[in-house]
Amino acid sequence: MPGMGRCGSRQPDSDHHGPNPPEKIQCNQFGAGADVVVGATGDALCPVSALLDYLKQRGSSKGPFFQNQDGRAVVKAWFVEQFRLILADIGAPHHQYAGHSFRIWAATTAALAGVEDSTIQALGRWHSAAFLQYTRTPKEDLARVSATLAKHRRPGTNASKL
Repeated sequence: MPGMGRCGSRQPDSDHHGPNPPEKIQCNQFGAGADVVVGATGDALCPVSALLDYLKQRGSSKGPFFQNQDGRAVVKAWFVEQFRLILADIGAPHHQYAGHSFRIWAATTAALAGVEDSTIQALGRWHSAAFLQYTRTPKEDLARVSATLAKHRRPGTNASKL
């Protein structure tokens, strides 16, 4: 497929662009590699373009896929720390963000966009319904529920006697 790339496998597929990936890419908390498929969006935040730009800067040296300039692996704690520093610099509430914030954002955004649960589960590589704990319902939606429930109350029902 045009605009698709894969990481995590020992052999890149025919759609892979850029230098050969390292032997193994750690993609989960167990250190196991995983295939990750990203699609081109054609906009300023296109993930395929961002990965290609990163690969140009990274070069084809062996080592972790995501690495610092000195070749060390980018670990979650370091990434979250850097992200929080950037948020603090722009005056955002940096203390509210953690490593799972990205999973929460992705699951919630996908759900709000109408993406099917099975697709959200696959995107997050969840093997159970645990992904449901990552979706957040906007407060505005929760507030509208009261009005909706009130409209559907059976005539003659006294809520105080329920």
